[in-house]
Amino acid sequence: MREKEARREDFKERDSAQVPINKYNLYLKSTPLIQADNPEIKKVAAQISNGEKNAYKFSRKAVEWMEKNIGCRLIENFSALDTLKSREGECQSTSYLYADFLMASKILCRLVAGIVYPSNLRGFIYH
Repeated sequence: MREKEARREDFKERDSAQVPINKYNLYLKSTPLIQADNPEIKKVAAQISNGEKNAYKFSRKAVEWMEKNIGCRLIENFSALDTLKSREGECQSTSYLYADFLMASKILCRLVAGIVYPSNLRGFIYH
């Protein structure tokens, strides 16, 4: 099989998957950190989508909603639902909420986390 490099300019939003993508339901189940089946999460995800079936367009709408409605603050939330209720969070908790919106709309996503060394903090932090 020949590999092909993915480039942004090659992507056409009209070619995006249409939701719901039911083929992968096993991977859309909630976890202690990802609560995509929570009624409050599902309600907001439905409001964001407003019937949008294009996965790419929905994901952009979710980003725009997050930018308008969730403040950035170094506060430890332990779940996406905490972030939705408090309307603020740091990178990890806002990532959980964004993943919840996607998964509640039957769009697969995967969170990746690690550590970084910001020189201004002179130490490693989770990111």
